[in-house]
Amino acid sequence: FGVDTTWARLPMRVRLREVFTERLYQPTVPDEFSEIMQYLAVVDFTDCTFIDLGSGKGRALLLAAMYPFSEIVGVEVQRELHLIAERNIANFEVPGQQCRNVWSRCLDAREFEFPDTPIVLYLFNPFPDYVMEQVIANLKQSLMENPRPAYVIYNAPFERDVLDRASFLESYAETSQYVLYRSIPSSGLRVVT
Repeated sequence: FGVDTTWARLPMRVRLREVFTERLYQPTVPDEFSEIMQYLAVVDFTDCTFIDLGSGKGRALLLAAMYPFSEIVGVEVQRELHLIAERNIANFEVPGQQCRNVWSRCLDAREFEFPDTPIVLYLFNPFPDYVMEQVIANLKQSLMENPRPAYVIYNAPFERDVLDRASFLESYAETSQYVLYRSIPSSGLRVVT
């Protein structure tokens, strides 16, 4: 499709950061993404914003574009990866693409402000626990200020305990590779799922 989303072509600065942060760049596997999305088959995506925090080169954004989301947003802190994601988004025009409102932001995920729409949040083991804790606290605050449905897809859930402790989320599907959560009304959030 004229895009670069593989691990093999990472810029040297990104590879060095991998060594120091112990967080390896891993693009989402398309078949696995499709399998995950089957768990969300009952969700009307037309009002939802798909958000990938730690979006890297943007592969999950491009895969999400095959579904009818109202908007797709990637957030990547590493400028080199963000610029590649922007090029990939610009070059991605394929038959069957259902969302063309796709973009990437170069930003620390802890500073990202969640939109006021229903959310499908995708996390592919992007952060250590202290960053994940702040991101999940921000999500909770956003849902308290503006109650709406939220779904969290956590792929390669190495910091799963952070989400399991979040009283406003419940897990409802899992495999050895990923866990899906949804916001729950009984947590004080007035959310309809």
